[in-house]
Amino acid sequence: MKIKVLSIVCFVQLLVIVFGCIYVFLLRKSVDNYQLTTLKDKVLVDVLLIQRYYLDPEEFEKEYKCEIFRGYDEYKLQLNIMNVDNEHKGYIEHSFNKYGVSCDQ
Repeated sequence: MKIKVLSIVCFVQLLVIVFGCIYVFLLRKSVDNYQLTTLKDKVLVDVLLIQRYYLDPEEFEKEYKCEIFRGYDEYKLQLNIMNVDNEHKGYIEHSFNKYGVSCDQ
C-alpha cells in the first residue's frame, strides 16, 4: 500500500516538474519573441531593447521596422520609425533617452 502511494506521489511530482519545464520554456520563448505590438501594454524592458540594438543594429531595424541613422557622433542616433504609431515611437525614444542615447526627430 505504501509503495503504491509513494509511486503515485512520485509520478505526480514528475508531472509537475515536466509541465513546469514546458511552461518555463514557452514563457521564455514568448519573451524572446517580444514584439513591438506588446508595447501597447506599457510593458517595456528598456535594457533589453537597448541591448538588442547594440548587439545587432540591422536585426533591430528589421524587427522593429525602423531605420537608425548614425551621424558623426555614434552616441547621437536619429530614429525614423516607419509603420509604427506615435505611442510605440514614444516608447522606443523614451527607452533610448533613458539610457543617455539621444533620439532626434
